[in-house]
Amino acid sequence: MLDTIKKIEAITNHIDKVRNNCLIMGKALINKTDPMGVKLIELGYCHDNSKFGGIEFEYLWNGSPKFLEALSTHQLGNKHHPEYWGNVNLMPDLYLAEMVCDCWARAQEFGTDIRNWFENEGRERYGMNDEIMEKIRYYLDLVLIPKFK
Repeated sequence: MLDTIKKIEAITNHIDKVRNNCLIMGKALINKTDPMGVKLIELGYCHDNSKFGGIEFEYLWNGSPKFLEALSTHQLGNKHHPEYWGNVNLMPDLYLAEMVCDCWARAQEFGTDIRNWFENEGRERYGMNDEIMEKIRYYLDLVLIPKFK
């Protein structure tokens, strides 16, 4: 089991990545005169605060005996998870954008291809319709730093 300091470091490192991603996307939205940008930046500053207490703090670590229970508690209690809404296709745009920032942070942590994940595994896992996939592509284009051409 991770000790308290390691848990805090893991939580804050992830939150820092999400907050940075929300800041990048939020600024891009503001530049497009989308008022959602400011709200997204705000969400980045309170993202995953529930991980600092209760079952999430104690067991939201792979290998812990109550990991799946802690994961379910986290997903059902946080609006940036499709499970909160019961269906990803019902998620408001603001939380869909935060979800993209969260997934991008996870991809950064694990070195995975976020676009490929959404197009394949994510789309299938959550049953995303074409409209939601278009929004996700749009949000990814805002947050991902373009490669040199």
